Amino acid sequence: MNKSEERNLIKVATLYYKEGLTQVQISKKLGVSRSLISKWLVAARNQGFIEFFFNSEEVYSVELENKLEEKFGLKSATVIDTNNLSASEIEKVLGQTAALAIKGKIENVQSIGLSWGKSIKSLVTQFPFESYSDKVFIPLIGGMGINNFDIHSNQLCYEFARKTRSSSKYLYTPALVSNSTIRSEFENNEYIREILDEAKQVDMAIVSISSPYHINTMEEIGYITKTDIKELEDLHVVGDMNSRFFDKNGVEVDHDTNTNVIGISIEDLKKIPQVVALAYHEDKWSGVYYSCVNHLITDLITTDVIAKQILKAEL
Repeated sequence: MNKSEERNLIKVATLYYKEGLTQVQISKKLGVSRSLISKWLVAARNQGFIEFFFNSEEVYSVELENKLEEKFGLKSATVIDTNNLSASEIEKVLGQTAALAIKGKIENVQSIGLSWGKSIKSLVTQFPFESYSDKVFIPLIGGMGINNFDIHSNQLCYEFARKTRSSSKYLYTPALVSNSTIRSEFENNEYIREILDEAKQVDMAIVSISSPYHINTMEEIGYITKTDIKELEDLHVVGDMNSRFFDKNGVEVDHDTNTNVIGISIEDLKKIPQVVALAYHEDKWSGVYYSCVNHLITDLITTDVIAKQILKAEL
């Protein structure tokens, strides 16, 4: 390339990138075709005359998001930068970030199913007050009692509906009962069966991904015991969604905990058009990884730590 050719490339690139002219305007100004202008711009980039620098700290997160979407075929990935954040700050920032992401998603759906837990509570708490009179929030799992009621699916549906001037429905059952006979008695109730059927048919489900082995809310509130956890480990459980424990194949394991849950199953979740999952404890990355690999979810909202772990993980 001679100096004249290089000068042409630099001139066109300057007019386009620094002066803000369109390719049509440049072609008229220089008296050459638009296709030649386009060719020169490509050549300027290929020759290394142009380098792009993004002056934003969000580049780090966006690059991880793009990689997650490409590797796992996700509809969307949202990643928060946890650098210098405490555990409580991470939970809050995840809620804020999830609220912004969900706000854009629920505008195009009518029925939204909610699971339960601290992550979803943070999302609901951080969600702005809006007016969506055509939305209905439906619990994906039961939840009764005065202890930890603020993270139960019923309460979260109520709060989300209140903040969005929408309606909500309620599943008046415990999340987990002592045996399958009691579960069947609840599910045979016409009203309860109707709510569960509606939960299976929501346009979008919002769940959290957890693990029985690390900082597990189900153990904290007494839903499962250390004996249960050991049995789940023997069954090679990698994570849980909606209190359903699954293995590396994304299949619910054969355990009383799964059998006695009153709520929709993993297979039910897979049939829902959009399943948005939240996860922020780094010890729960394997559940996130296998939920992505087995296409249990369509959208992921997580931390940079988990994102990097599942990107480097292999089956």
